[in-house]
Amino acid sequence: MAMKIVSRLVGDVLILDCNGNITQGEGATALRDTVRDALGQGQKKILLNLAVVNYIDSTGVGELTSAFITTRNQGGKMKLVGLTRKVHDVLQMTKLYTLFDVKDNESAALEAFGAPPLRCCCPLCGQASGPSVMDMPWVIWPPQACRNERCEAAFAVVSTRTRGQAVVQTVRIQTYKNEYFELLSGSPFTVKIVGRLDLFSSPALKKAWQVIPQPRRVLFDLSATTEIDDAGREALLDLLAKRENDARAVVSLENLSSRQVSTFPSGPYFYLTRTTALAALGDVSDAPPLHVRVLSE
Repeated sequence: MAMKIVSRLVGDVLILDCNGNITQGEGATALRDTVRDALGQGQKKILLNLAVVNYIDSTGVGELTSAFITTRNQGGKMKLVGLTRKVHDVLQMTKLYTLFDVKDNESAALEAFGAPPLRCCCPLCGQASGPSVMDMPWVIWPPQACRNERCEAAFAVVSTRTRGQAVVQTVRIQTYKNEYFELLSGSPFTVKIVGRLDLFSSPALKKAWQVIPQPRRVLFDLSATTEIDDAGREALLDLLAKRENDARAVVSLENLSSRQVSTFPSGPYFYLTRTTALAALGDVSDAPPLHVRVLSE
């Protein structure tokens, strides 16, 4: 299997994801040339990820040892992570395992390098959220909470292969205790109102709308709405009336009582079921994903 090495930066650490066998020929040469180029460009922190390296021969061991020593002699640091059983056994057999700085996982390696933690920016206000993480871009992010006391949005993201970005899955805007507006990413975006839609909670409508990327394709889901007063209903109507020309939005009245349904006008926007609302929305394949920035502390 031909060796392929993919480079990525996390903070000031260069991670080399090695895929293939480090053996005499292309594999050993690719490792030597990649490390040499990195050092030539002034890179001083190198992490070799060997999780997809199933075999290393004597030539590969020699190149690995040479790369480690050369990096150290030039004032740099090299660490290894993701050793497969076969690679681990070869290094043990050649009594070279103790020469290398081997870490259990990428997060531990980055922490040992002193790499700065990464923080996701809140999709509502742009402020830093928490908790931070150490490894990107394939990290599984824990649930995030905005650290801005005026916002305090809760949201979930997934990492991408685009440096400095994550994709938002959900955003929760708290209204009352155990009540919230939840923005669900997708095609279309869904704004689900859980609890009351009233004078106090209605500003969350605008917050949710503004965070959705254009062209907006939105389904308002009232299936978990417990109470709707005049102010809340008017806020929703006003948002629909003032939407930008290229935006499309519908409202599902599914699960509302007949009395609640009767308070909404008939016609476009409002539909008795989620299925009919989605059908009326039409093709939403042009709805872009919602990205947020990921920053180093």
